Amino acid sequence: MFIEKVRDCFLTQHIEEITRISGDSTGNTLDLLFSNEESIVGDIKLESPLGKSDHACIYFHCDIQEMEDERKKQVYMYEKADYRLMKQRLTMEWIQYLSLEPDIGRKWNKFKGKFQAVIDRCVPKKIIRGLRVSRKEQMKNYL
Repeated sequence: MFIEKVRDCFLTQHIEEITRISGDSTGNTLDLLFSNEESIVGDIKLESPLGKSDHACIYFHCDIQEMEDERKKQVYMYEKADYRLMKQRLTMEWIQYLSLEPDIGRKWNKFKGKFQAVIDRCVPKKIIRGLRVSRKEQMKNYL
């Protein structure tokens, strides 16, 4: 069940070496390091245990800046859009011109490109940070 949840959440397990050696010299990977983005964790080093512990010390680099950049995204503020200008730019003449294109795929791509250009021109954008969800909420959604 645990492995299924890890896969469902698209998590990457970064520890691939033995992290615990028991008294009979058999080793196991008991310490786990998961992330939802493989590239943010790197330079993993296993060092000898501290004190009387039988678990290796794990050192790694985590690129938090990449995680922060991922949480920021641009959103359109449709409530402040200039709908009159949008209407002017998506004229009937342009739509009739588009109808001359025989290939439906190319017609769709032309329309999509024009529509996106009109949105980019007429709808202001702002950058927001992703919504923070508590770990309790995250686990409730995944379990």
